Order: sequence, then structure tokens, then C-alpha cells
Amino acid sequence: MCLSVSDTPPTLPTWFWQHGRNLSAALKLFPHPDLLSRYEKAHSESLLEELHRVADAGPTEDPTALFRDLGAQAGARVEADRALKENLLQYLASGAVVGFGFEAPRRLQDSAIAIPNGAWSGFVGWSQSQLEHQGIRFLEVRVMPAHWEEQLKRRWHDQFAPAPAVKTRGPEGTARQIAEAYTALKEAGQIDFEASMQALYPRVRHWLMAHYPQAGFSDSKPHDETLRKTISPLFAGDCGKGRQ
Repeated sequence: MCLSVSDTPPTLPTWFWQHGRNLSAALKLFPHPDLLSRYEKAHSESLLEELHRVADAGPTEDPTALFRDLGAQAGARVEADRALKENLLQYLASGAVVGFGFEAPRRLQDSAIAIPNGAWSGFVGWSQSQLEHQGIRFLEVRVMPAHWEEQLKRRWHDQFAPAPAVKTRGPEGTARQIAEAYTALKEAGQIDFEASMQALYPRVRHWLMAHYPQAGFSDSKPHDETLRKTISPLFAGDCGKGRQ
């Protein structure tokens, strides 16, 4: 049996997740200045500090005034928190801010996945940075502005993507391109030799689409049989070597 791949480069969604912010931290990153000002004002003094301040001031003619003040301060804080959460959820639903997380239960080898915009209508666990929507629970959720994606994608390609291959044409050229994709993915540690050979096909197609954008490759092309003819002897040979 072939050895499993370890220390593989992160997938692009995992790369985005690594550069995101958890939900609690993100609340203060994207709000309108007025909302942030209201939040900071409401949280500028703790309820305990307010209680000490009033107590130090001595007796008052209206003892209930203390509780009214404390209640008003608590209410202002709750409203400020609600406004920030609603503001962030609007950005997430519109796609201006995007989220990534892990589907529960998370396994060590799992990659992060992009959270659909519509999922943000579900239950949000702000302090745990979790989201539940239609029975699916996302863990360790992080978010970031959508405009970060392009720059992070370029950095990911510079750091992890295999070098572009030389372009060729025709059926023989397609076979060479597939072999180049296989070799590049193997050298990048992105082939799991314990999985089936067919599990590799989507990754090969994505590599071909990225490096030969004008060649007409897609999520269904090259066809499975075309991929099998080229990859099968390469894959079998590598498994036979045990990937030493």
C-alpha cells in the first residue's frame, strides 16, 4: 500500500481561512463608523464600574435612579452589540464579506470550505465562531472582506502552485499536459496515494484549467477515460515504488 501524503500545501479555501478573523473579532472590523462609535461608547464603562461610581457618590434622594441608570446602560450595550452583528450579517449575506469554516465533525485532515451566502440566515454562535444552517454546522468560522481574495489568491499561487507548463496541442499534447499536471501535483505533495486514482481526476482538471485556460478544459474535460489512459501507468508505478 502506498504511503499517505503529509504536509501538503493548504487548499485555497483553507488559505483564505488562515487569513480570516473569527466572528467576535470581525464585529469591529467592518461596521459603519457611527455603529462603531455607538458600540465603543456603550462599552466604555463596565456596569461594575458604574455601580462603584454611584456608590462612591453617597446616598441619593432617589435610590431607584441607580437601577434605572444601570438598566439604561445595559440596554444600550445590548442594542450596540445587536447592531454590529446585524451589520456584519448583512455584509455576509450580500457577499461583501465572505466566510470559511470546517463542517462538523472536523477531522485533522479536513480542509476549510467556503460558506454559502445564504447560510448566514441560520443560527450564529458568535462567541464560539460557529454557524448552523439546515442541519449543517460549521466550526471555527472565520470571515474576511471579499476583496482580499484576489490578492491572497496571487500569494497562494506564488507560494504553492506548480510552475506553468509548456503549452502543446492535439491529442498527444493533451496526454502530455495530463502527465505534466500529474507530475506537478506529485512534486507539490498534492496526490494522496491511499485514495483511489479517480479521486485525483478533479485536481488534475483544475490544474489544467489554471495552466491552460484557452485549451477548453473544464470540470468534465478531459473525460475520465482520457485521464485514465495517461494517469493509470504513472499512478500504478508510483504506488509500486511506495513513494519512498
